[in-house]
Amino acid sequence: KGDPRSITGLVIETVQVMSGIPYGDYFRVEMQHNIVPTSSSTCQLRIAMHVPFSKKTVWKSQIEKGAQEESTKQYRAWVSIAKKRLAEYARQQAATKMAAEKKKTQQVKVPAEWQGEINRMLKGERPPPDGSPSTDTSNQKAKDPKGGRHSQPNTAAPHTADEGE
Repeated sequence: KGDPRSITGLVIETVQVMSGIPYGDYFRVEMQHNIVPTSSSTCQLRIAMHVPFSKKTVWKSQIEKGAQEESTKQYRAWVSIAKKRLAEYARQQAATKMAAEKKKTQQVKVPAEWQGEINRMLKGERPPPDGSPSTDTSNQKAKDPKGGRHSQPNTAAPHTADEGE
């Protein structure tokens, strides 16, 4: 009871009475399952078993051993199934999340006349001095007047001489 957000674990207790087996009315099997979160996405399961007897019998140790072995076998099978189901659930959650993300990031068609300007901005190039939209300059380089080599255009501010020089 109480606020579900304040739950720090879960305890489930069960009692099994064995009927229809020899000495079944001499004992019962009590189980306690403790489920404790270890992180925001994982938990730990601890299982404890107790076999109290209501009557004395020389078969007590064999009955306890049989109950322990059978319970261990059953819980190993249960844990195996639980792990598979949890892994399947995690895959489904991941697929759902990916589908939602894919929906959010739909491709946008850029008009051809904008592509040159977008490429220029992505490369960090300055706009043309006259302020007009540029054409795609992705493969264009300025020609160096000394020897015809290709170089980047000079985008530095023009130098003016002071009157005192």
